[in-house]
Amino acid sequence: MVASVDYMNSKSVGNEKKVSSFDSRKLTPEDHTLIARKVELTFGEDIPRNWQGEYFTTRFFDALQLAFPEGERMFIESIRNYKSEIKDPTLVEQVKKFNYQEGQHGLGHANFNDLLMDQGINAEAMYETITKAIKLVTKHSPRKFLLATTVAAEHFTATLAEDVYNTDFELFDNADETIASLYAWHALEEAEHKAVAWDVYQEVANGDYLTRSLAMVTIIPVLGAYLALTVPMILAKDKKLTDVSEMKKGYKRFLGKNGLFRRIAPPILDYFKPGFHPWSTGHPKHYAEWKSAYAESGDMKQAYAHVRKLIAEAA
Repeated sequence: MVASVDYMNSKSVGNEKKVSSFDSRKLTPEDHTLIARKVELTFGEDIPRNWQGEYFTTRFFDALQLAFPEGERMFIESIRNYKSEIKDPTLVEQVKKFNYQEGQHGLGHANFNDLLMDQGINAEAMYETITKAIKLVTKHSPRKFLLATTVAAEHFTATLAEDVYNTDFELFDNADETIASLYAWHALEEAEHKAVAWDVYQEVANGDYLTRSLAMVTIIPVLGAYLALTVPMILAKDKKLTDVSEMKKGYKRFLGKNGLFRRIAPPILDYFKPGFHPWSTGHPKHYAEWKSAYAESGDMKQAYAHVRKLIAEAA
């Protein structure tokens, strides 16, 4: 399980030179802090199979999250490879919090994946395949390219996370509260630590434009192919693959006039700008409200419910 990983006690490999020619954190908000939150990550049998309310969208996120547990391990390992070369105390502390947050994300989604299997989506083969593939990438990639892959993937997840918040959680209007709360918490922390891998890449790994761009060019088609295979496979198990009504809802949700893919494509492509920085987008909407509510309650469901209430009151 992700929780058993010793996040900060792995030896670095290779002999790449440390770089300190500039401070890549200059765009990070001065009062920004990462928080290690230990949240409740168990899921009951009462969670519906179609937890989002639309089958295509539910299965899109289910397919995506099958890769989360091993993906989070890869992100942690890619930074851990540079542990002995990270000298800045602030960055050392941020890496520790990044590792903890990603470890919690992996654990939460591993538990949810167990529930999905119990519900009979029959995705064990795909889960094992994607897990083995990520393990091979982690083991055999040059450490700089592995870190660049994490930087690119973190930009993708942060962009998706910020869209969830900036659109007032519209994606979860009809979703099961427990799973919506899970994604709201995960998204908040993705936005919170979105520049940590970037800072290690730039300050410690001698990060360059070509390597990080190549990593993103690799990730986009691989992720697209994975989802194109996995989402229909799960929908077929639901006997919804030929449901015209559900497919129309999915098209509108992702490719319609204001669909998810149309919204996130421009900020994802901003990654290829030479002057790109993860903090150029600042904090998403409702970021401060969720953090404040969680700090007071210590419960991700209550924090999510509080923000939804504020959104409803402002409508």
